[in-house]
Amino acid sequence: MRNDLKTTTDLVKEILEEKPETRSSDNLLYIEVTKRCGEEVGCNICGFPFADVLRYMSKWGLPSMETVGRCRRKAQLLYPELAATSEVSEFRADRQEEFREYGRR
Repeated sequence: MRNDLKTTTDLVKEILEEKPETRSSDNLLYIEVTKRCGEEVGCNICGFPFADVLRYMSKWGLPSMETVGRCRRKAQLLYPELAATSEVSEFRADRQEEFREYGRR
């Protein structure tokens, strides 16, 4: 079960290393995290309807999508070689600035 942020960050780092396409997509990354967590509980979580996945997240020990995104940012900060493509990195930086401006209002 992935209740601990360090454990989740370690899992995210492992997936980023093994599957470079997940570096630029939090959705793909979350699918991989879900698969791995499902293997731990002996369940093909990805075969369930999305609503059930959300409903049973805590029962299955799944981290939230937000947690996985934060762990990805932390892993990419610590390991720059796991960064997203330059296009995605630029987009994320632009969005970050938009959110800062939004927060100031």
